[in-house]
Amino acid sequence: IVRVSSPNIIGSAEIDAMLQIEDNIIRWDRDVPFLKRILLGLNSFVSNHLNEGITLRILHKLSTWNMTNGEDCEDCGFFFKGFNGLVHSLTQAFGSLEFAIPETVFSVHNNHTFTIDNYGEVILTAKRVKIYGLDDITDLSLFHPTGENMIYSAVTSDAGFNITVQMEVEVKPVEGRVFKADALRETFELKLNTSEFSFSSQSSISFDREMFNKLTIGSFKYGSYTEYEGNRNPLNCIFEKLSSASVTDMKARVSLNAVEVVPVISVAEACVGVNLEGCIDRLINNVLKLILLEYPVTATETLDGLVRGPAIDVLNKVLKDLITSTKKYPLHCVNVEIPKRRSRPFYFDSSKAIIMFDKVVNQPGTLTAVNNFIDCIGSFVESKNMLSGKFFNYTLGDIIFYFRDLTHENLSQVSELGLLKPDIDSFHVKNRLGYGMCYTHN
Repeated sequence: IVRVSSPNIIGSAEIDAMLQIEDNIIRWDRDVPFLKRILLGLNSFVSNHLNEGITLRILHKLSTWNMTNGEDCEDCGFFFKGFNGLVHSLTQAFGSLEFAIPETVFSVHNNHTFTIDNYGEVILTAKRVKIYGLDDITDLSLFHPTGENMIYSAVTSDAGFNITVQMEVEVKPVEGRVFKADALRETFELKLNTSEFSFSSQSSISFDREMFNKLTIGSFKYGSYTEYEGNRNPLNCIFEKLSSASVTDMKARVSLNAVEVVPVISVAEACVGVNLEGCIDRLINNVLKLILLEYPVTATETLDGLVRGPAIDVLNKVLKDLITSTKKYPLHCVNVEIPKRRSRPFYFDSSKAIIMFDKVVNQPGTLTAVNNFIDCIGSFVESKNMLSGKFFNYTLGDIIFYFRDLTHENLSQVSELGLLKPDIDSFHVKNRLGYGMCYTHN
């Protein structure tokens, strides 16, 4: 009898364990087909309505207006010219989005410290980001289900984006070394002008099937209120069900047209005298212009290489640390004791969602926007003669009734608008609509 053993041969016990792990992972078709259909439907809807909205299509179907594309009509915003038109309207025709960068996002800090031997420390902090060109997207796909447990996301803009990142640099010289001076602190903007922007990513999301099946609406409602070391977040109900999550592929194709460093606080308008900061800014800009002018392909390929390599490694490490740290706490949402009685009543006047809704909707600017939208639609319908002609007829005996040639006047008469406004006490909300001289109140 000859016995052969090898460390590379997997035994039946190991195979069974691997199969059991694979079987305990949530799969799109087997476990959550309804969620898959919803995500596929949303992605299909957005793709079909990037530049042509629901309102425009409905108006087209209600009339004989021959519309070849949406370019010959005015952009009335909202759901008129699709997703791009909605962004264009919400950003007041700027097509931009600006937001502050939090100090920490999923254990990733917004600053980084570089130590230069014999010189000192350089602390680089990202403060704010502003992105232009969000109303000119060519292709958009978010959380598109693929494979058994993969999701795919992509955004493409043939026109590209202009990105401005406000940053702060602080240089702290070390005593007794080469530099002998006070700490230098400068705030500047890093401006990137791009064209033909394309970004895509594919990720593997593995949810524990047994734990995922225990997740209920009550789990989100009551489990997220369980607090461990200040970690009070409804997203814990999602994170603690994850067995693993990783980015398997990520691509970025960007044509960099220009990169510029602009000081926010004007240190100097020209490089004169002993103005070291102004000289450094000018030097950096000249080097960046030289690289983009002489080596444009190299800049594009370098950025793609950084995304495919180091960026994926950093993201996967963040995801792994996040899942690991979440599992160190007791379970927030599984086997949570849901009160039989209503021990946690819902207070409208203290709900963050209701307060945010009130700040966005119940404002004087919203009333103006609604009336402007109605005016725009009315002018558009009138200019295209969309309500002219015969709509239908009805015969009663020898009498024929024709319904045709609709006219409208003064439609933009919304005088008051109030939705879900907390009233009386914490358990009542009031809705009010004023139109012309007639009011409805509930």
